[in-house]
Amino acid sequence: MKNENNTIKYVTGNMFTDNQPEEGRAVPVIPVNTVGVPGAGLAKQWAIKYPEQAKKYKGFCNQKIFRDPMFIKSGLSPDKDWDTLCMLFPTKGDWRNPSTMKQLKAGLAVLVRRKSMFFNKDDYVAWPKLGCGLGGLKWEEVRPIMLEAIEQFEGTHLIYGEKQ
Repeated sequence: MKNENNTIKYVTGNMFTDNQPEEGRAVPVIPVNTVGVPGAGLAKQWAIKYPEQAKKYKGFCNQKIFRDPMFIKSGLSPDKDWDTLCMLFPTKGDWRNPSTMKQLKAGLAVLVRRKSMFFNKDDYVAWPKLGCGLGGLKWEEVRPIMLEAIEQFEGTHLIYGEKQ
C-alpha cells in the first residue's frame, strides 16, 4: 500500500553527490555482504569515501552482529556541516558469491516492519538497484519487490539508474 508521504524518482548520476536535496543530503543505501569486505562496486566507493564507517562495518561483521539493513554514521562530514549517514543493506553473505533474492527480500521485509524507525516524510534516500550490478540479480525481477517495499515508506526515494 503506497504511503501518501512517498515520492519515488528515477535518476542518474553519482548517488553520493548528484540529485541531492537543497538542504542536507540523500542517505545512500549501500549494498554490502555480511563478511565485511567492501571490495568492489558501490560498496568499495562507499568504503573509500567513508573509511570510518567501513571500519565499523567490518567490526560488526567480525562480531557476526550484522545481518539486517542498518544505518551507520561517522563524524561530521569534512565538506558539510551535517553528520554523514548511510544505510548498509546486505544483499549477499560472502563477497565472492552473487546476491540472492532471498537476502534482498529478507532485508526489505525488515525495513517494512521497522519503517517508522528508518524513514520519515522529510527524508531523501538514494537507492541503487539492489543486488543488480556486481551482485548479478536481474532488475526486472528486483524492481517489483523493491518498489513494493519502498512505496510503503515515507520520504523521497531516488532510484539510481534507468527505470526499465
